Amino acid sequence: MFLNYFLNAAYKIVYLYSCLEIYVGTKMEEFSKTSMMKNITEFFTKLNFPKSPPIKQYLFIENGDQIFVYKGLDNMSFEPEHYDFILRNDFKNNMNYKILYDRFADIGDYKASSVSFLSFVVFYQDKVIDILLETKNYSYMVVGNKINKKFIYYLLKNMKIVNSPEFEYTLQIVTHDVKILTLNPDEELVIGEKMVTIQNI
Repeated sequence: MFLNYFLNAAYKIVYLYSCLEIYVGTKMEEFSKTSMMKNITEFFTKLNFPKSPPIKQYLFIENGDQIFVYKGLDNMSFEPEHYDFILRNDFKNNMNYKILYDRFADIGDYKASSVSFLSFVVFYQDKVIDILLETKNYSYMVVGNKINKKFIYYLLKNMKIVNSPEFEYTLQIVTHDVKILTLNPDEELVIGEKMVTIQNI
């Protein structure tokens, strides 16, 4: 008997909540169509609020690990003494990563490449590893980026595939225009605006 009473009460509560939700939703929709609401929306649309500058993010990578992160609007006052490279992006606004191998410097704006790959595969021991350099969440396809052994090690270490920088691999790339490029650890891929090139390290 108590269970029936409880289920009946629960049903009535859910029913009343559903009715209230439908009523409020209908009234909100009606209100959004009123001239007063349209005037308010137009007013705020016309306002030009100043945009805050993007926060610069620098990820310092050494031996395949992230050793230091800096996020800020201004140039950084501290820099680790040793690192292999830096991944730079505008935090939250832009997930295009610029790879910096030289000493730290503010590079300003940078440009996304129009190049894309049909395939980017690392052959390591008996493994065939597909790598995505560009997804909806990030992209390393930035003009001037160099994809070399240090960067490949960073990717593979974070994929839990290798754990020592002393490893041999072959990189095979199929470009968007169906050219096949093969690189060894002594070579690096340089991403240009409309094409890629291979150079010795």
